[in-house]
Amino acid sequence: MKNCLSFLSLLFVAIYFLSCKPNPSDAVAYNNLIVNQQVAIIGKIDALNNTYAKYIPSEMDKSYKLVISQVINSTDSVKKMSNFDRNSSLKDAALKLFAVYKSSIENEHSEMIRLYKLYVENKLSDEDTKKVEKLYIEAKKKMDAELENFKKVQQEFADEYKFKLQ
Repeated sequence: MKNCLSFLSLLFVAIYFLSCKPNPSDAVAYNNLIVNQQVAIIGKIDALNNTYAKYIPSEMDKSYKLVISQVINSTDSVKKMSNFDRNSSLKDAALKLFAVYKSSIENEHSEMIRLYKLYVENKLSDEDTKKVEKLYIEAKKKMDAELENFKKVQQEFADEYKFKLQ
């Protein structure tokens, strides 16, 4: 009888712990919180890229500051999130992606802005124009590569918690 009670107790504990696994809708909500932060950053980066065609230094500077601010705010928001089911992979991948965004903005994009300002002053050389193109390509490559890493981790997260990415 004592063995039977011990077995039933273990069975009850096992069922309890198995039933505590988060459901797919919780995982979707967690994923969406992170993706919403990423989308906010991308919106600001797109707005910055759009200022380049206008060649208005004040708009470039303002948009640059907004991107940096959004990256910092989004990074802070994701850092404050708890791990999902003791799994930090998606959160960590997002933070790494945001760090690449920030690095790209602070390095390649800040130099692009400096060069575009030379255009406004009629001081942009052909070499500078080529440098802008090269900087843009470098920034895009870095961000796209890290985005692919994030998407891979995100798909693994979706597979583990049994939901489909849209």
